[in-house]
Amino acid sequence: MKLSRGEAKLKYAILIFIFTLSVKTAAASAELTYRILERQPQTLNNFVQGLEIFQKKLYLSSGGYGESSLRRYDLKSGELELEHKISSDIFAEGLTIFKNQLYLLSWRNKRAMIFDPKNFNLLSNFKIPGEGWGITHDETHLIYSDGTDRLRFINPASLKIDRILHVRDGKKRVNNLNELEYINNNIWANVWLSNRIIVIDPQSGIVIAFLDLYKIVREINSSSSSEVLNGIALDSNEKHIWITGKRWPWRFKIEISEAIPTEMKNTLK
Repeated sequence: MKLSRGEAKLKYAILIFIFTLSVKTAAASAELTYRILERQPQTLNNFVQGLEIFQKKLYLSSGGYGESSLRRYDLKSGELELEHKISSDIFAEGLTIFKNQLYLLSWRNKRAMIFDPKNFNLLSNFKIPGEGWGITHDETHLIYSDGTDRLRFINPASLKIDRILHVRDGKKRVNNLNELEYINNNIWANVWLSNRIIVIDPQSGIVIAFLDLYKIVREINSSSSSEVLNGIALDSNEKHIWITGKRWPWRFKIEISEAIPTEMKNTLK
């Protein structure tokens, strides 16, 4: 069937629109640069699952059946101030502090626990679907990962799932999402078994930037495949980020040297 001139123009315009949209969707994320400001020693017993800074204290959750714990450190000195052992049937995962309550995930128990960050007293717990890996918040919702490409947004009042976000880099879904932190209106995530931290647009789920920490991982030089990069904590007082890994001897304070290009974020939405 022969198209009229008007129909041909419309078809051509549609093809151009589809091509442009596909290019934007597949656009590469921006690589951020960083520099190390400080190294702080930590015990090798820290099988780090979650990292958080709150009121000039560093909170850390350490995992493992029969080994899980919550720990609070003085941020400046790095000295341990408080430790709380978790029940031996629970593998502790990520943590976050929201409205003066500490939320701790369990790996396969399908529940999250709420503690008082002052003394680590258990306040309550609630059920979650699937596994728990990393957790953060955006001031309105708790956001947690389960080791897939999914991020679930929990209403803190009802403790129900309001929405699920699928994360992708271009057209490819990003699995193994682990520890999370909410920084500058974006979700930062460790990707398990990789040297990268990715920056996720919380509306679209698109990866808009990434941080390659290969040099730090190489410096650690771990011989164990389980001792991977894991742990992101924003120090909002200094605008720096602390990162670490599972059974790493050091925590690193880093400064991000390059901001996420605004035009890229707008393009990828």
